[in-house]
Amino acid sequence: EDIRENIDYDPIAFCCDYSEYETAVEACEGYDVDYSDCEDDDEKEETALQYLEDNTLVISFNGGIIIQDF
Repeated sequence: EDIRENIDYDPIAFCCDYSEYETAVEACEGYDVDYSDCEDDDEKEETALQYLEDNTLVISFNGGIIIQDF
């Protein structure tokens, strides 16, 4: 109302543009992420999350992440 423009919410577009995953590592399965310096699963998760944050929008929440598909 403040900008005097109508904004339509398109749930189908939202579903097509974003994906939800339980872990960042799971979200990175289709990408070439280098885990060679990771000593354990926690470091692997941090590396995957950093990769995603460098390349797309990431929304973290208790129980998983949502990423904008890229």
